[in-house]
Amino acid sequence: MLLADDGPVFELHKLLGVEMLRNGLKASDHFVPHLTLAYDQKFISRQPIEPISFVAHDFIFVHSLRGLTKYLFLDRWPLPLAS
Repeated sequence: MLLADDGPVFELHKLLGVEMLRNGLKASDHFVPHLTLAYDQKFISRQPIEPISFVAHDFIFVHSLRGLTKYLFLDRWPLPLAS
């Protein structure tokens, strides 16, 4: 699993949480942005790596069914390409 320690993704989470609460939805207090690389029982200790960057083309609203590793893709919005 790749973990993000800080940065813009945390600011996005904060802004989304404010809007969710404003619209009567529950926002999570605990947020760990991550990328799952594999599901395995083997433990690999945490170690720092060089920063990774990528270009996102879509914003996808996903409902994660906790503990089931199942995801419902609720909606998708294309992001404008930077010039």
